[in-house]
Amino acid sequence: MLRHLLFILFGVICFRASAQDNTRAFYYNIHDGVQAKVTIVPFEPRMLISDLHRDMCIKNGMTTQEVKYALAGGFCHALRISAPDRTESDIFGWEDEWPEALEEYYKKVGYKYQPIPAMTDQAAEIHGSRVIGGEIQQFEDTITRYMSAVIDRGLMQQLAAQTNSDYTLVISEVDIVNLGTPIKINPAGAAFFVRIHYDMYNADGTHRTGGVVKRPLNDYDYDPIIFSRDEFIEAAKGLYDALSLSVVEEEEGPKSSGK
Repeated sequence: MLRHLLFILFGVICFRASAQDNTRAFYYNIHDGVQAKVTIVPFEPRMLISDLHRDMCIKNGMTTQEVKYALAGGFCHALRISAPDRTESDIFGWEDEWPEALEEYYKKVGYKYQPIPAMTDQAAEIHGSRVIGGEIQQFEDTITRYMSAVIDRGLMQQLAAQTNSDYTLVISEVDIVNLGTPIKINPAGAAFFVRIHYDMYNADGTHRTGGVVKRPLNDYDYDPIIFSRDEFIEAAKGLYDALSLSVVEEEEGPKSSGK
């Protein structure tokens, strides 16, 4: 896959925080801040599914590709500004020099659906609420599988080694989905949510966790640039929370275990 066909960003974020001052920390220690790094591989624009896509194209006179590129770039912006406090970030755009392993990643990556793991807080992510007509309404998502990136373990290990990272986060797909009534039938009954499909890998290339993070959109703009700057923030924060939970559970141990 030629690079000029992609609009993709790649980031290395360094996290330092304590339990008292940051609940979204990949590592924390009650006595000392512990440094950890995560390599972030955002989704390809072609892996964006949006129920707002057609209207965005029509209202802005933009092509499908232009809208997807704008949303993909905006999502990376949301990841950057939503990172936990006291972080250092270094984001590499598609025109920057990439690690060799990342070049190989986009030549070899495939995708397949996997069952959403039965893990803490995953069930809660499948439900959402919105205020409609002054009342809080619940919307149930019937999704039971998430889109998982299929990639060789050795390549993931190389990517972690070349970027000196403790974890690699792969975002395989982002959805903007309406779980309410069809917008053409009842615009006031539309209930849009952002879903992020992700996988997290350890430094040795082993798969650590994966699933879906979902957050409601309480308001939205049809301009994809404005939309992406405003509406991906809460979903990005939710993603950091989910990854933090995975690491914290490992450090503290599960609350209950049958083993």
